[in-house]
Amino acid sequence: MKSTDLLNRTIGLFGEDSVEQFLNSTVLVLGLGGVGGTCFEALARSGVRHLIGVDRDVVDSTNLNRQILFSEKDIGKSKALIAKDRVLAIDPESNVIAINENVDDGFFSRHDFGNIDFVIDSVDDLNAKLLIAKHCLDNHIRFACSMGMALRKDPTQVKVGKLASTSVDPLAKAFRKFCRDAGLDLNAIDVVYSTESPIPYNGSLSSYMGVPSSAGLALAYLALASLS
Repeated sequence: MKSTDLLNRTIGLFGEDSVEQFLNSTVLVLGLGGVGGTCFEALARSGVRHLIGVDRDVVDSTNLNRQILFSEKDIGKSKALIAKDRVLAIDPESNVIAINENVDDGFFSRHDFGNIDFVIDSVDDLNAKLLIAKHCLDNHIRFACSMGMALRKDPTQVKVGKLASTSVDPLAKAFRKFCRDAGLDLNAIDVVYSTESPIPYNGSLSSYMGVPSSAGLALAYLALASLS
């Protein structure tokens, strides 16, 4: 493997063999907002050169306080396409596929991704999260899911564990029920979650960069550790 300035320090940390794995692996990131966007960029900067980013939304001005991929000039544009451009600006040798879609019942049947090495679920919709988890478990694809990160302030309370071990988080509680009802093993689902009790919901899922970005970095680590 030819070393580049971009990857020299990553090689020093993970080793050449692991970085070679990163370069040749494909990671699918579903959701490119505060959590998924940070994860997407972290993977790109770590040498994962085959990335698939999925998000139906366009950039809104309310995203800019916490979503690392976007700036004011991107308002109104596709998040998936901007994410692709961002990664290519970091590492022009990357192979990035941008998909401007929601994850719905037909999503995985519409797309033949080939061999996916890891899947990141950073979507908010419970039905979509269940579809992702079921698809990955049924097809023996390694994956990790983000739980709720809004309404929290403390990034040091973001943890990694199994879905069965989550507490406090209302999204995780609802997701546990969805998965149990679908017959999925909660101990087979890796999650990133917060142990901080959310502030009372006041009609807005208020958030700032600290907590979702911490979750995105944790998800990126889970992917890199799995690929190493």
